[in-house]
Amino acid sequence: MFALATTVVLMAGVCRSAASVSVGGCGMSHVSAYLPPDGEPQGFEGSSAGPRSGRRGTGGFVAKSAVIAPLTGVRLVAAVWVVLFHIYLYNGDDLSARHPAVDAVVGPIVSQGDLGVDLFFLLSGFVLAHNYLERLGEGPSLSGAVSFLWLRVARVWPLYMVAIVGGGLLLSLRFWLWGSQPNVPLTVPHFVAQVFMVQQWGAANVPNTSWTGPAWSISAEWLAYLCFPVLAIAVWRLRRYAGPRTLVALGGMVLLPTLVWTAVAQTQAAPYMWLVRLASEFTCGALLSAATRHELPRLTRASGWLAPAAIALGAAWLYVAGLTGRSWLGPLVLAVFPILLLGLAHGDSPVHRWLGSRPMVLGGGVSFALYLVHVPLLKLFRDALDHDALPISPRNQLYGELAIAALSLLIAWALFRHVEEPARHRLRAVGPRVAELPAAVRRIRLPESSRIVRVAPATEHVVQQQAVRSIC
Repeated sequence: MFALATTVVLMAGVCRSAASVSVGGCGMSHVSAYLPPDGEPQGFEGSSAGPRSGRRGTGGFVAKSAVIAPLTGVRLVAAVWVVLFHIYLYNGDDLSARHPAVDAVVGPIVSQGDLGVDLFFLLSGFVLAHNYLERLGEGPSLSGAVSFLWLRVARVWPLYMVAIVGGGLLLSLRFWLWGSQPNVPLTVPHFVAQVFMVQQWGAANVPNTSWTGPAWSISAEWLAYLCFPVLAIAVWRLRRYAGPRTLVALGGMVLLPTLVWTAVAQTQAAPYMWLVRLASEFTCGALLSAATRHELPRLTRASGWLAPAAIALGAAWLYVAGLTGRSWLGPLVLAVFPILLLGLAHGDSPVHRWLGSRPMVLGGGVSFALYLVHVPLLKLFRDALDHDALPISPRNQLYGELAIAALSLLIAWALFRHVEEPARHRLRAVGPRVAELPAAVRRIRLPESSRIVRVAPATEHVVQQQAVRSIC
């Protein structure tokens, strides 16, 4: 229990200290959203910003002048949820035997941490539509689609490739030291598939497609990115004829295939289930984002309690599933994720203020790297422990893995600062120069307490450059 608390404190401390050093001098109450993968890892050109203004830039699509900070902070929560899931997967029995009271509290939650990927998919659809729906939805545009895809490559690919190469090197090291067989062959065809982010496309199941396990979801997201220009046209046309309630209802309906299949199969590991999850959740997020472009008086009035209520309802459901021994019921908590998104996009509560705080916003940027690097490090630690290469008793494996999680966060921060952001700027500099598509004026009504930063178009470029320097 002490080790778990220590790891959480360390993670919060790293984000808080980094935020105080990197963001403190920015002069902005909130900086632009950085979103991890598994979802939509984005920076200034694709943050949780509303399309209030824009400028023509290197990559065609540019930074926006508003930021919904809680949608960034929640990505750190989702990434840590996934990390703790991978730790609990190997140490749950030990925790239950040695600390049953602790297991009763944390087990039902962290044992379903793989649902953090589903939350990423929903967030990705929501944020992409939030930023690009008008410009891509007005009509087919090859230049617009190319510019959009290049920005996604600039954001995702550099750090992703560092993780793939690093994962391959660690697989080779484990094989050389202890004879550990790699889960994915270290061959040129597998490497090429991962370079083009298509390794997951022909796979029926999630495991054993990438040299760093979580990278499967990046391959899946790349498929969603390629489809998004077409989806944007469909959602934009639909928005013209459907009101916000209809769009929210449609978002719930497209989520039904995942919920029904999960309930019938009693697992999310059925063949090609990953594709159903991606399609339904990504589309649901886009529809919810389109709905928020209308004024939603009832939602605005309820927004203060909507996100906390969704969290409480989801936690209660996970406890019921865990304590009754029906763990297959846990993934059905996905039904409350759209409520959480709508609440975070509109509301104001202690939850919003915490998720929108500077440490959590910066943590949202670090979370992409954290998501990618933690599994190879955990596997290296486990192999070393199994072969008595570490002065740690197997009884203390759980504590060691929590320490590895904290180390992963430090490495993730370094990668975010020295790899992810510099590479994004360099790729944008050589990207296609296309004119921005005409954007309709957004009709979203958000309270000032929703933690949105507005920057005058005339000073937008200067403030963005200051924010980039502060974070990097």
